[in-house]
Amino acid sequence: MTEKGWFVLIVMTPLDVHWQRAPAAGKVLSIKHTRGKFRNAVKAPEKLLALENEKNEILIDAGEKSSKRRLKVVQIAGILARRIRCRVQSGQEIEKGAVIGFIDLGSQVAVLLPETVSIRVKPGEIVVDGETVIGAWT
Repeated sequence: MTEKGWFVLIVMTPLDVHWQRAPAAGKVLSIKHTRGKFRNAVKAPEKLLALENEKNEILIDAGEKSSKRRLKVVQIAGILARRIRCRVQSGQEIEKGAVIGFIDLGSQVAVLLPETVSIRVKPGEIVVDGETVIGAWT
């Protein structure tokens, strides 16, 4: 990943869809699972306390050999969401929009994007699985 970029946090209640899709086509470079707490991932997300929760980080190379085209999807468990299901493997080629994971019940997903991406969503906007464009390469 690059040192500069965007951090987009998507908060999901138990009533929301919890599938994660690939934000870009590319190759999965690594998957890192980290054990952690199970704090409420929905309450006060601006405090970023859920980042201490159990999580799964999926690093994707979106086609260039430069770190400027790498992005990361972080699946974050919550107080109810104690099962993170990763649907990809390291080294796997993925298509944009392909299912890469699922989190049971209320949770968060953080998308880390390089500064070469123009953000298309606004704070508080409701995103729709497989439809909402979070950002685009500039």
